[in-house]
Amino acid sequence: MRKRRRLLTMKKKVFKFLLGPPGVGKGTHGALLDEYYTQQGFACRVVGTGTYFREKIGEGETLFKQSLRGMISSGELVPEILPLCPLTDALFENQEYDIYILDGMCRSVPEVDLIGILLDIFPAVQKEGIYISVPPDVIKKRLLERNRGEDDSIKTIERRLKHFEMFTAPTIKYLKERWLDSFWEVSGDRAIEEVHQEILNCCEGQGPVYQPIHRHFHKAP
Repeated sequence: MRKRRRLLTMKKKVFKFLLGPPGVGKGTHGALLDEYYTQQGFACRVVGTGTYFREKIGEGETLFKQSLRGMISSGELVPEILPLCPLTDALFENQEYDIYILDGMCRSVPEVDLIGILLDIFPAVQKEGIYISVPPDVIKKRLLERNRGEDDSIKTIERRLKHFEMFTAPTIKYLKERWLDSFWEVSGDRAIEEVHQEILNCCEGQGPVYQPIHRHFHKAP
């Protein structure tokens, strides 16, 4: 097996994967984690596949974009290589980041393996998983209340949840037992502030595993 080449650097990168079915609040808690760690002096970058794809498919009309739009609106899973696009874009930025907060990735074992190949470029990586659990009936209610049209119709919601149970749920065990360095599960069926605080307690409870590159980093607007 070909040995992968690693770059010579001593800076550890931390990748926090927000996991869970659609509608559990991954985007919300990703933004809150970004705010918290930025205030602590860390350089953070949130990478969300949903936001990324919605922006991309909204820029003009091509056959590929039309096909991708149809897959997303019907609740189908996009090809496993595509979630690497927003992550690769983030890694190619000129800004150096301490922490990457990832929302919408690791939906299948092949996708996890592809992400692992990409992260293997770094000599030192800390991979953390935060699984947010919410009962299915609460998820359906939340998604319907978003009222974003076809993408959140009850039929599409049920299809997305079915795909999660079939493909992503089994992947969580793989992540927990074989891939992630740390894994926590929190209940997302509570006030946002309570869930956020428990996530912070989990992340900080293991002690400092990394130090910020730039103590006074401020993101550009």
